[in-house]
Amino acid sequence: MIQIDEIDRKILRILQVDATLPIREIAERVGLSQAPCWRRINALRESGVIMKQVVVLDRSLLGLPFTVFVRLKLQKLTREAFEEFEKSAMTLPELQELQMVTNENSYRMRIVVGSFEEYERFLRDKLSRLPYVQDILTNFVISEPKYSFELPI
Repeated sequence: MIQIDEIDRKILRILQVDATLPIREIAERVGLSQAPCWRRINALRESGVIMKQVVVLDRSLLGLPFTVFVRLKLQKLTREAFEEFEKSAMTLPELQELQMVTNENSYRMRIVVGSFEEYERFLRDKLSRLPYVQDILTNFVISEPKYSFELPI
């Protein structure tokens, strides 16, 4: 784990909310001049703490209002099965997250689609055809009271 101080934490909290703020404004908020603030942000990038800066899109406005959590169970517990499954799953544009989780060779996925019908096509044409898939359990998100990318730092 990298060593970060309270000023770094303040900078990170600010950037998590709005990464487009000018260095001048970030520096003012944390009590630094611009050059030291810029150096700290660059150091956080170089260390990997700041992985990348992205734009968060509104899924609903783009026709992708459905979030689906899928739990998959694999047939085999071999390195080759895990690697082949993961490599194939990573090609699916609907896949937003993929995690191996505890519980009998399982994976958890977060999928976004435009409709129930689109998920059915995704399930039939893509998900069920991934290598080593044995069981699939699907949960549709009904509501999303909180959706955040901000870490509690």
